[in-house]
Amino acid sequence: MLRQTAALASAAAALLMLGTVEAQAAAAASSHGCPDGAFCIYPENTGFNNDVPSHVYWSRGVHQLSNQHGIHMIYNNQTDGWKADICVNSNGTNCWTANQGYANEIDLTPINSVVLRP
Repeated sequence: MLRQTAALASAAAALLMLGTVEAQAAAAASSHGCPDGAFCIYPENTGFNNDVPSHVYWSRGVHQLSNQHGIHMIYNNQTDGWKADICVNSNGTNCWTANQGYANEIDLTPINSVVLRP
């Protein structure tokens, strides 16, 4: 009886752990390869590029873009409500805001910088 109880407890723990691993995998899959807390750009004309971004930005401030032309998927996977300003000028001005969780394909040809901010 004791062995049976221990076996059942072990099986229950294994199922609980499997459920946790599956939940983590689902969360990772929904981020399209863009790490939590980051802003990502994917290669031209590839959508989410099998969840492999070409550019990942972490730090606050202006990030200049170079040689980014045509249609690219962008994804703001920042946390704590941080925003990404998508800017025409290289100094982080003339922008529109991508709120946390925003994902869309955009033409990066006229875009010259991205600003990460709270």
